[in-house]
Amino acid sequence: MFHQIMLVALSGFAISAVAANDAQKHTPQETCKHASELAEKIMLARQSGFPAADAMDVAGDSEIVRRMVIQAYKSPKFLTEESKKAQAVEFGNRMYVECAGAIMQ
Repeated sequence: MFHQIMLVALSGFAISAVAANDAQKHTPQETCKHASELAEKIMLARQSGFPAADAMDVAGDSEIVRRMVIQAYKSPKFLTEESKKAQAVEFGNRMYVECAGAIMQ
């Protein structure tokens, strides 16, 4: 059941990530904020034990989301809920900065 819930949650974010790539509808700040939020969800899934292969399936054809999944699953898995949340926030911040560096120049 947990894996089904995570699959649904990640699916929604992956679909909206594709929509967020439409620069005509979103400011760079909005796009990067969305990427940051998606990155946090991906890392929370990773920290919760969601299988990497399933996360890649959810990412589908979105290269951006697939790269986030790869980076998240290269990170260590933490034991405490506090550490898991901190890792997710840090990963989201890192993705925001990378996004901003790429599109806000």
